[in-house]
Amino acid sequence: MIPFAILSGKIKTKTDEKEIRLLELSPDYFTFRLLKEQAQKYVQQLSDAGQQRNIVLSFFQFQKRSYHEVILNCTRDVVKIELMPQKQMEGLVCEIRVDVKNEEYRIYTERFNKEYLNYIYLKLDETEADMSKALVGYPSEKEQTYSDTLKKQRAAWTQVPNETKKSLTERVDGIELDNPAWYQAYLSKPLKDFISLYWESSGWIDIDLCKIAWRVPKYFYIGNAYCFHLFPKKTQLEAMLEKTWSDHIFPVCVFAPVEEKDFIKIEKILKLLSDWCQNKCVKIELVINDWGMAGLIRKKYPNQFLLTLGCLLSKQRRDTRMNYVNRNDNEFSKEKSQIDAPFYRQYLAKHFNITRVSLQNSGIDQSFFTPDSMIGMTLHFPYFQMNTSGWCPLLAMLYRGSRGRQKAVDDCHCECMTYAFEYPDFLCMTGRYNSIFGYNDLIRIEKEGVRLVAGFLNAPLKNDSAKGTKL
Repeated sequence: MIPFAILSGKIKTKTDEKEIRLLELSPDYFTFRLLKEQAQKYVQQLSDAGQQRNIVLSFFQFQKRSYHEVILNCTRDVVKIELMPQKQMEGLVCEIRVDVKNEEYRIYTERFNKEYLNYIYLKLDETEADMSKALVGYPSEKEQTYSDTLKKQRAAWTQVPNETKKSLTERVDGIELDNPAWYQAYLSKPLKDFISLYWESSGWIDIDLCKIAWRVPKYFYIGNAYCFHLFPKKTQLEAMLEKTWSDHIFPVCVFAPVEEKDFIKIEKILKLLSDWCQNKCVKIELVINDWGMAGLIRKKYPNQFLLTLGCLLSKQRRDTRMNYVNRNDNEFSKEKSQIDAPFYRQYLAKHFNITRVSLQNSGIDQSFFTPDSMIGMTLHFPYFQMNTSGWCPLLAMLYRGSRGRQKAVDDCHCECMTYAFEYPDFLCMTGRYNSIFGYNDLIRIEKEGVRLVAGFLNAPLKNDSAKGTKL
């Protein structure tokens, strides 16, 4: 049976349309399979004279990474259609053979068979990297180049000039505190010392170039958007809220997707935040990455929080490896998401009281999104999320020897503060927490009103390794 993703078909008659699954393919004929009663019906329809009917085959073109449709007119291009009763399966499924005489069909069939056979040989005989090199030009020879520290790895990635980094630093509106090490660092240090520590620990900017007394940002993003276990404990959260209040900084609480077993914990956190807001007579901003949580807040706290749609819900296709798919870079950079649709932003504002949307600096052109009176835009840099696991691949690798052997985590000891996954330098990606992140510090902001938030996936002055060993 030929995989449906690379060769699909459908029968189109005057009255209806039916998908078919192809079994065999040759330049002269092809076969497909249907339930017995359906097979008899469609063979009759395709064979009836004077009927408008076509068979449409969609061939995947390996080199172009796209599909090409071949339309076979049953009157002109099909020589014979017959049931093959000898190939019935338990009397339920029947195979149908279609003999074809069409030059376009012959050309694309021969090309498809050649490309698919080449793919099979590569799959059987080569590694995945070598197969990717043969199919899409993936540079497999670079896969053995790793840096032994995260600092060296970041230096190996493409960097914008230091002057550009300095200007970005000066206009940053918020910073991410996304793990327990940063919570403790903030609570234990005066504000200016903490800001200095944050930028020095980032490894992103030349300290000698940017001794500008570290402008204090307006927002602190507290919490992790990907792993709920990294959200601050109750006492930490209370202390951080009070400290941001005294430091005249707006706290923004960031929530990861939540499992049903953590529902009671979330209710307690929301109650704590609600009481704090009422005590201070303010509205705190919450970043949500879970539609269930959006529904919970709408039901229990409809007007007590400012809600931001998190990066996991503002879907965009983003991956540093997309460069090795045969597509035009300009075409990829202009890909849009549902956030681009005004009616969708209206829906978010009306039904969930969403006031902002979080996007990431993934190389996709954000200029199409115009912050309006209903929805503002937050842009996170320089990392962007590529993949997130519902459980923890890091713990699976550490304790069970394979990242695929994941289980639900009830008692997390934050091993991600010590270990991380590494990837070859040229891919510009790293594995932190329960996610994979790409790196891109080239920022194009063409609209006013965009909130710029920096996050470096690190720990205070201890971010010293990229390998699956100690940080």
